[in-house]
Amino acid sequence: MDSVVSKSSEAVDDESNSQGLTNLPYRSNRNKLNRLLRGIGHALIWALFGIAAPLLTLALLLLYATPIERSRKTILTRKAISFSCRFYINSMRKLKLMTYSMTPEPPLKVKGKLIIANHPSLLDAFFILGMCPNLCCIAKETLWKNPYTALIVRMADHIHNGADDFIEQAKSRLDRGENILIFPEGTRNLYDDQLDFKRGAANIAILTHCDIVPILIQCHPRAMQKGEKPYSIPPVAPHFSFTTLAIIETKAHIDAEAPNTLQYRQLTQYLKELYRPLLSKN
Repeated sequence: MDSVVSKSSEAVDDESNSQGLTNLPYRSNRNKLNRLLRGIGHALIWALFGIAAPLLTLALLLLYATPIERSRKTILTRKAISFSCRFYINSMRKLKLMTYSMTPEPPLKVKGKLIIANHPSLLDAFFILGMCPNLCCIAKETLWKNPYTALIVRMADHIHNGADDFIEQAKSRLDRGENILIFPEGTRNLYDDQLDFKRGAANIAILTHCDIVPILIQCHPRAMQKGEKPYSIPPVAPHFSFTTLAIIETKAHIDAEAPNTLQYRQLTQYLKELYRPLLSKN
């Protein structure tokens, strides 16, 4: 009986198609339902963030009050942040709000390196912090003033991007074998190969004599981008891909005899030229 029903249905579909009819209304309704479900999922995720951030802050306050050594508190804080980011990202994946892939494995074994990445989405930092449990970040002003994140960035011993001793702080972290994350664009870009890199990453690499680990981030379709409302839902669930590129030896891409200002420009230009063709392919 099932096979007869199946054949009958196919015959009806063939007849409908022969008359110029399609199943577009059905597909449209299914797409609307899918988008509605993802909208509910996004609401749940934002609610989760709204609950989890204060809980993390409370846990860090309790940690701060303990007699544990400061360096140990920093490591525990970073591990807590990394775990929270992974939990958040994987919750989004389980709710089918996005998918992701990483090629090859995350840069967990490098030490004393500057990690950089292009910046298409609000989730970029979540992914990278989730990949690397003990990572120092260059954090912008808003994170130091936001009540949800102010204590977190301090307890994690991140670096304020406007600090007077910005380079000295970065050098001390790198000398201890820590890796530092910075987005050279400073903020999310508006299109894939915009790559409006500022000098911050080049300044750190040149003045601290460290090498660079570049991560290429691709998001299709683009989502959670700059200027977009938090409740905006892309037509389909986006896919994020993270590709860790070969380590860049800083001194190989600058003229060591040139003034520092020229070296900054040379390295910044090299980084843009590295990323642009990779992003332009997609």
